[in-house]
Amino acid sequence: MSSPPGSQSGSERDRLLDLAADYVLEFGVSSATLRGLSRALGSNNRMLLYYFGSKAGLLLEALRRAGLRFPGIAHLLDLIRDSEIPIADRLHYAWGILADPELVAYHRLFFELFGVAAFDSEQYRPLLEGVANEWADETARAIAETGVDAELAETLGHEIVAAWRGFQMTLIGGGDRAVVDRAARHLTESIVATVHSAARPIT
Repeated sequence: MSSPPGSQSGSERDRLLDLAADYVLEFGVSSATLRGLSRALGSNNRMLLYYFGSKAGLLLEALRRAGLRFPGIAHLLDLIRDSEIPIADRLHYAWGILADPELVAYHRLFFELFGVAAFDSEQYRPLLEGVANEWADETARAIAETGVDAELAETLGHEIVAAWRGFQMTLIGGGDRAVVDRAARHLTESIVATVHSAARPIT
């Protein structure tokens, strides 16, 4: 029985993505070249460009594929959006996911790629726009749904996401986990208190 049109192509792309995720999680991205990636993945420049368009496209896809290996990261936004869970619990659970020691390899890759992207904003625009907006916007939306004014919710969403990223960087750098967890809990409780005091009844 013959394979459906495009199935082999899709399978090869997935295979290369899995190998690319392996590679970047182990070796990082700052010194990665298209030729070096081709050699490491057992492919060639032409095929990588065919499947991913550019080195930046490959690295962005590899970051996304790597994230799927960590269920907490893959489902974090679903947690933030789940209005059945009290907002305080969602924010505390989210930090618990982000602080998981098993995620250090992913966070190290994320921040390294973000640093590379900052020097080549055009090629890596999807990552930069996602970093700048997605998590903060979703968190702000969740806060606004509790009855908080949209502008204040936006401020609080950006505040807590920026703090999470700072705490993650501290952990990557070997910071005291107990101190970081205490700081994250204190910040979250402060934001939750603001949410509760500012929330208007939802009609």
